[in-house]
Formats: sequence, C-alpha cells, structure tokens
Amino acid sequence: MTRPRLIWGLDHPLTRVDSITDKDLWFGDRRLSPVRFDTIRLFAGDLSELEPWLKQGLLAPERLQERFYENLDKYLTVFDRTIFARDRDLSTCRDWFFLLFHALNTLLQQERPNYAFFIAPPHYAIDVLLSDLCEWLHIPLFWGFQSLFPNCFWILTPSFEKIPAPTRISDIAFPEVNTEKLFYMQNLKVPTRSYLSVIVLWLRILLGKQKNSTAYTVKKTLLQIQFQHKMKSLSEQLKTPEQFQDYLLLQPYVYVPLHLQPEMTTSALGGNRYHDQGCVIEDLLDRLPDGWRLLIKENPKQDWQFRSEAFWARIMSDSRVHLVPRNFSSKLIIEHSEMVAVISGTAGWEAIRMGKPVLAFGWCWYGELPGVFKYHPTVNLSTLAKHKIVQNSLRKEFQLMMNTTWEGIIDADYSVLVSNHTDKAQTPNKIAHLIEWLDTRYAGNDAGLRTSSIEAAIP
Repeated sequence: MTRPRLIWGLDHPLTRVDSITDKDLWFGDRRLSPVRFDTIRLFAGDLSELEPWLKQGLLAPERLQERFYENLDKYLTVFDRTIFARDRDLSTCRDWFFLLFHALNTLLQQERPNYAFFIAPPHYAIDVLLSDLCEWLHIPLFWGFQSLFPNCFWILTPSFEKIPAPTRISDIAFPEVNTEKLFYMQNLKVPTRSYLSVIVLWLRILLGKQKNSTAYTVKKTLLQIQFQHKMKSLSEQLKTPEQFQDYLLLQPYVYVPLHLQPEMTTSALGGNRYHDQGCVIEDLLDRLPDGWRLLIKENPKQDWQFRSEAFWARIMSDSRVHLVPRNFSSKLIIEHSEMVAVISGTAGWEAIRMGKPVLAFGWCWYGELPGVFKYHPTVNLSTLAKHKIVQNSLRKEFQLMMNTTWEGIIDADYSVLVSNHTDKAQTPNKIAHLIEWLDTRYAGNDAGLRTSSIEAAIP
C-alpha cells in the first residue's frame, strides 16, 4: 500500500497484527503496542503528538467547520468521561476540541488514508470526531462490533449496515433466555458510597495518600451519595417479591430499562436524538394509551453520571412514569409488560425470546429479528403490543443474522467468551485476514481527499 490505513484500536496483544505498524495512522494505547498516536495521552489532553499538524496553522474549510459546529454538543457530551474534561470548564474543552479538529483535518488531508477502521462504533469523543471527519471527507469508513457470542463480530458501515464476511461461520447455538448469563453482569457490584466514604477520603487526603484528582474525587463521592438518596426517594416502596409482582399486575405498562451512561449503547447507538434517554421517555408518553404506565428501572451499573436532579425532574414529572427498585428481576418486569422500549440494550434481546415485542429507538444488533420494531412517530403502541413472535421463525432469522458475522475477537474485553486457547491464538491471523480484505478493496483510494474538491464533497 502506498498510503496508510487509519486504525483505531487493535492494540491489545491478543488482537495485534504485524501488518499494522506506526507508519499507519494507528491510534491506541502505547503501553500495549507501538502505535503512532497514543490515545491515553490524547484523553489526558496532550496534543503534542499532533503538534506537526497544529503548527501548520491550517484551518478546515468553512463548510467542514459548519459540520463540526453542528456536532460540537455531541463531542462535548461524551468527552466528559475523559480525565482531561473532568477538571476543565466547558469553554476550555470547547477550545481544545477546536484545536483537535483542525489538527486531525490537516493530518487526514496530508496523509490521505486509504480507509479507516474502528474496532467499535466511536463513543469516546475523540474517536467520534475522527470518524466524522473520515465520513465528511469520503474516506471509506468501517466500524467493528463484537457480538455477545464467542469468537464472532460484525463489520458495520456508518449507517449501521452489516457487511457479511466472505466465508460463513459455523452455526451459533441459540441461547435460551432463562439460562443465559451475560459475562459483563457477573459479580456485579452496584456502586454505593456513604458519608463514611467522605470521611475516609479526607483522611487519605490529609495523609497524602490520595493520588487521583482530589477535587474530582470528593465531588464524585458526594454526587454518588446524592444519587443514591434520589433513587431511594423516587422508587416505588416495594419490599418483597410478592408485593412487586402484585404491583406489576395493577395496570398495563411499557418497560423502559435505562441504559448505562456514558456508554456506547446511547452515545453512539442512540443517534443524534436518542443518546438522550429523556427523549425516549417523552416520545413514549406522547403515544401512551389511556390507563398505561411507563415502568423505568435504573441500570444496575449506573452511578451519578448523567443522573442530575434535572434529569430526574424531567423524566419523573409525569404521573404515568414510575421508577421501580433496581434490585428486582428485569425478566419478571419483561414477562408482565405489554412491550419493552430500548435504545439498543440487551433487554430487548431478552424480550423477544420471551415473546414480548420491542420498540427500538436506536440501532440494535438484533434489530432485524422478528418482534423488533424501529420507533416512528406514527407508531401505535396498542397495536404493537398485540404482535405475536413465532419462536421458530426467531431462531431461523437468528441464524441468518449470525451468518453475516466475521470470525475472531476485535475487542479484547470479549476474550472471556472464548475458552478455547487455540481460538484465541488464531485471533491475530483472523484479524490479519480482515485487514487484507480491506487492503485489497481500498488500496489507492482517492475518494474525496483532494483539497480543491472538499467544498464540493461535503453535503
């Protein structure tokens, strides 16, 4: 290849391949691989590795700047999860993003990568901006998406179209909902803090043992305590499983399990509107049949982030919205519901296997399966609730969907699903085949990158 690739990730030793080098525009963790751009430094606010492009002082074309302005709120929202953003005010983060935007634009203009590949739909702010720039500049762009099933993943376009693998993988066993155990929900500890935590924290500060940002650590501890008190005061006071089941049978309801935030399930898969879970609640309330309720359950992993007093006031202001304790079974709530409304979460995958229709506000990996309906303003919830899911058809469509997956692991966090050491050892070879497939199709790409044509290339 005469021009580099742009790669985000594939830096873990399990997924690293020899064909990707620091000559590519390789973004990743330098503690793991010899990447060209260290994302850990970028997330800490260090732009020194982009200094050669910053020094040139080149500004992006005006039309490109307009696109950046339109998306700036999206970047800043997810940027809040980084170390750099925690102790900076909004204007500082905004100005930093302007620098990053112009530097990355200059980098892409001069290096002209053949294509860009991200191991997951971008959701960490910096990768979101980089992906957007690639799309605006018509650089062929692909996202990986590791599945919940061992050793397989999807390749997606930015419009979430699945690109089938050249060779079909073996059939995947259809998981039974009652026996399924999701690896990321095992040994789950609900985040809790108390005022004793604050006292211990101050003692650590006084003794000089607090290594992280003192101000931020105190702030998040106090905010977590406030969040816990708010959850307790808003939740229905149901003590026993019997009380809970009786409560579920009182009136018809739509179950809305809140997604963990900040996370890919909303930040990336919710799109421009439904990364905001409040919009989901509001749109459902506008279409809720008379006598129905919305039952909301907080995500077991959620802490104070994205759960301000204003958030709760916004979604709980309508008397038809009820928050149920998060220690009760989600499957029981699904069982007695009329339907389940999600942005992209696995509660929808559970629901269709339990025979319950799903209303999806974002992109779901299972969105093409029977029983899943994409939200539209004209949706009739009463009609949707009557939909019957034929389980044999669901199983058949599941296999057809899984036949589009690629074999291997692109997200090392999912390696726990693969117990076979041989399969893990073969992962670099499988990733190498993917890179070779992309190289073959996009070697010498010239799409949209000549400076003189950029104004015309941007819609």
